[in-house]
Amino acid sequence: MSRFSSLFSDEPPGNQAPTATAALHYNLLLVDDEPNILKAMHRVFRQENYQVHTANNADEALKILGSCPVHVVITDYKMPGMNGAELLKQIKAAWPETIR
Repeated sequence: MSRFSSLFSDEPPGNQAPTATAALHYNLLLVDDEPNILKAMHRVFRQENYQVHTANNADEALKILGSCPVHVVITDYKMPGMNGAELLKQIKAAWPETIR
């Protein structure tokens, strides 16, 4: 497994034995109103054990969260409409198991 996968297990990075669940992907949601930032972040995580979803604003992010399970959300703070803190507050209320 990858070094980022250790975020979801009790094992330290590099000490994980392959398991039957190793093929499963974690759903990661990246939220930013700047397309170049989203592309750069997507490149960082695409080789890891993540299914990467992207949203250009908070409304898109909430729609994605409503349509599929998301394990981790990484968001920009300053966005038009709803800022990142407000988005994370709504996510915590509706999807408390999602890591923010």
